[in-house]
Amino acid sequence: MYKPQLIMSTDNLVFAPVSLPCGYTLRPFQKGDEQSWIDICSEAFNSDFEWKNEFREGALFFACDESGTPVACAGIRLARDGEPDPTRAYLHFVACKKAHSGKGLGKAVVVAALTAARELYGFKGAVLTTDDERIFAIKLYLSLGFTPVYNSLSYFDRWNAIYSALGIDKNAWYEAEAATKKAFEADGYAIYPDDYVIDPKSDCIPKLLAYPATGTKTSIIVCRGGGYGGKAYHEGALVCEFFRKNGISAFLLDYRVAPCTHPTQLNDVQRAIRWLRKNADTFGISPDRIGVIGFSAGGHLASMAATLFDGGKPDSADEVERFSSRPDYAVLSYAVISLISYTHEGTAHNLLGSQYSIGSRKALSGELNVTAQTPPCFIWHTANDDGVPVENSLQFAAALSANEIPFELHIFPKGPHGIGLGDGYEGAEQWKWLCLKWLDTLFK
Repeated sequence: MYKPQLIMSTDNLVFAPVSLPCGYTLRPFQKGDEQSWIDICSEAFNSDFEWKNEFREGALFFACDESGTPVACAGIRLARDGEPDPTRAYLHFVACKKAHSGKGLGKAVVVAALTAARELYGFKGAVLTTDDERIFAIKLYLSLGFTPVYNSLSYFDRWNAIYSALGIDKNAWYEAEAATKKAFEADGYAIYPDDYVIDPKSDCIPKLLAYPATGTKTSIIVCRGGGYGGKAYHEGALVCEFFRKNGISAFLLDYRVAPCTHPTQLNDVQRAIRWLRKNADTFGISPDRIGVIGFSAGGHLASMAATLFDGGKPDSADEVERFSSRPDYAVLSYAVISLISYTHEGTAHNLLGSQYSIGSRKALSGELNVTAQTPPCFIWHTANDDGVPVENSLQFAAALSANEIPFELHIFPKGPHGIGLGDGYEGAEQWKWLCLKWLDTLFK
């Protein structure tokens, strides 16, 4: 009996434009493609699949690589007896070959299939059934307008399994996020002047939350991940506490995310660096030992800080703006670096919005912006990261090497995307201790 692992629903098929990575194409199912579908599914789920003629004509799509070989697919299938709502289109997000995951191909085939449902068959809503319960995949479905369908008690069991697999206590997670928000409101340092007009699209007032360590001169600004659509708790307060306990003053940055777009996020991290540099004496830190660390999309923000800085604006009436926005070092944790190749499309779309173009993506791809002035970097990633491909870190390291910038790179064999401090993941959990040793060497 067919039992989908996750069911979600949308009442309105409205989609944002989707751009495929360079070299990839999109096409509908053609006669003889059955084996391609089988190959993709079998590899993605490590299980033998057989072709079943259950998809609507013209509504099963493949994403193909440079050679034209299908590597991802999704399709509108025929309704079955007992479906929750047979008046809606049924999208089954099938699979993406592992070597091509994390490039936005999943979103491309999903949107193509949904577009066919709307334009060819007149559906206004859809039900999604999927075996993919990774957090970043679920965020993709939510971004396309899907919401969970609470059709059975087992649904909650499945969600609890997701959080359990990630080592997350769901209730503690939400409570901790709420506590961080309250901490920003009560104790956060506003980094912009009182008369600064915050973008009306955002309810975030950019602030720094201090986690000061005693007897230290080194500090680090922490940028959480979240695809520029949110900010993950476990990549914030927990990371700050780790650095504080190990003798490095940490400052958690509450930067603006979507619907705010570039250059808002870059402005926020640059302002944080300038502000902290001006107020270094207040926190007992050195103005020339200020670094930035970012995770996932926060890693992209950290990479922009490390490559798109200025030396200050000496004529500015705002004293903070006179200070340099160049960090003295950067730590990039499973970071989105490129917005061109091996990128995370959701991050790129949230950052660029209507500015999404090949030119703007190139301008904000870190591997293309490294210069002789880029600060030293510590980079780590997992080889099988299924959210942000490891090639992001490899490309950035190669650019650093080409420009003779000191760096340390660690690629750990195993670990999913978004593991934060890495606790519980053999190998990857070493990154934070290696980073501390690197910093000791950097500033000794």
